[in-house]
Amino acid sequence: MKKTILSFIILTLFVTSCKKKTTIEPENTVTTTGNTSTGNFGVFTSSNSSIITNTLIYTYGSTSSAFVSNTALVGNSPLVGSLLDMGNLSLNNVTFNKNGFGPSAPNMYKDTTTGSTYNTPHNWVVSGSASVPGFSFTNTNPYPTYTGQAAVADSFVIANNISIPLINYTGAVIKKNH
Repeated sequence: MKKTILSFIILTLFVTSCKKKTTIEPENTVTTTGNTSTGNFGVFTSSNSSIITNTLIYTYGSTSSAFVSNTALVGNSPLVGSLLDMGNLSLNNVTFNKNGFGPSAPNMYKDTTTGSTYNTPHNWVVSGSASVPGFSFTNTNPYPTYTGQAAVADSFVIANNISIPLINYTGAVIKKNH
């Protein structure tokens, strides 16, 4: 059971992929329409989570959302600053619901109807508004993968300085907090 929970935590860390782009890589394309805007900060995410139990892998859940703010985002949180109306927003031809998280995050867009895992390329399309010009963005980066669960021990003794080997993953960035 401990291995199941630990594997879930590790897999969630690596399989959950946020497609946050602060720079545009050559294989991705952005097309803007309308007036250009400066000073906006945006987060466009699509995640896919799985649970590993012994040798079985189950899809745990997927979520996709997007928001734009005219103030810098702390930790990419939609609760810092005010979010801007983007008009209509879609990912791979699925229209997201504005205010998808309710009144606590107005102008945050979420896929509340399909709960789909979106395969790459991720084609984001924003129709635009008075605050945000319309644009499209294509992200071709695949979701990260993790296949190193066999190296994780079945049980741990907390007093023995637990070491969890993070091996056999691709497409994930490990950030160390100092």
